[in-house]
Amino acid sequence: MMRTGGGRNVTLTLPNGRRTTFLFSLEPGPSDGDAPCLCYVAQWKAPPGIHAQLGPIDNNRLQFIPWQSVIPPYWAAAGPGTPLENEVLLNLRVPDGSGARLALDSEGDLMSHNLARDGFRVLKAASGEAGLEAVAAIRDREKLNSYYLLYAVLGEFEARLNHGEAAARYFRQALELAEIKSEQIFLSNRLGDCEKQRFGRTAN
Repeated sequence: MMRTGGGRNVTLTLPNGRRTTFLFSLEPGPSDGDAPCLCYVAQWKAPPGIHAQLGPIDNNRLQFIPWQSVIPPYWAAAGPGTPLENEVLLNLRVPDGSGARLALDSEGDLMSHNLARDGFRVLKAASGEAGLEAVAAIRDREKLNSYYLLYAVLGEFEARLNHGEAAARYFRQALELAEIKSEQIFLSNRLGDCEKQRFGRTAN
């Protein structure tokens, strides 16, 4: 978890170790011919010299209904009932191919689970058992069910316990959900390691 001050600006540490802040802004959406967009475009702008990109995983448009004050602008991808302050899923991409998925919640807290090409940068735990207990204790864990990193973390902790079959099952789930190429390669390698371990034991 990382505090961003309760706003929509996002401060994080990039995979190369550099800490930076992406400034949030709402820009008027483009018109479609003579028809106004009736929308805003959400942007997170990196400072000069930073080539990483941050933006919503889904549509970055906030729609609004004019001439009324009951329904605030809402995320177009999710529909009314999801105002600007609602949790939004962000995707971080950097030029070297590494990246992360982030969840910016309504309080401005950022859940960041980074997976770079050089391996996991996730939950730290002294043992697999402690790691599994830490994951089980995550508040509102069901919100992470569509995050590939939930299963990647579970797979890593099961692997530390030499539970090859369980680890392989979690890595397989993570691989099905992962979209970034470098992460797919990493997860494929971890899955292969677990399967080798499992089949090696069977052969013995």
